[in-house]
Amino acid sequence: MKEHLTWILLSAACVVIGGLLILVGLLSNRKSLFRLGILLVLPGSLTITYLMIRDSRALFERAREAIKPRTGLEIYAALFEQPAPACVEVLHHRDQVIPKIDYAIWLELRTCPDEMRRLLSLRSYQHQFKETSSSPKRSTEPNWFDPLVLGDSAHYFRFEQDDYGNGTYLVLSKDSTHLFCKDIAD
Repeated sequence: MKEHLTWILLSAACVVIGGLLILVGLLSNRKSLFRLGILLVLPGSLTITYLMIRDSRALFERAREAIKPRTGLEIYAALFEQPAPACVEVLHHRDQVIPKIDYAIWLELRTCPDEMRRLLSLRSYQHQFKETSSSPKRSTEPNWFDPLVLGDSAHYFRFEQDDYGNGTYLVLSKDSTHLFCKDIAD
């Protein structure tokens, strides 16, 4: 970055000095000063243009990397820390990109009982074992978010961060290998 600044300052100095020489050459009618001014302005302008294009490309690449969508495992790790090796397979995911517009983070995954024990130990969840048909489908849920595929009943875990519904909601199969997760952070 320092070498960029040095080149930009040198080029800017060439452009300013060249511009002044062009102005003095035109006012005093001295063609040699005018030509010298042109010789300083052209390379300085070209160098500044080149550096701006090069830096804008690098900035664009950094911006594109920053807004790249997260993978299902990246979302899982952000919510529940790094999973046990080879114990989590994210089947479907929808990230919450803009909190007020995107209702929640949604995950469907296959996991193992050890990973579920680790995950459940991270927070103080309220637990219920109930029929999956007792949970109505909401219009905000993705089509694939369907706890009915877990069977006639499942474990429901709820961790509420506040009184406004923000928190983590889990629906876990009886054998602890299939999980639906909804994380609301509004």
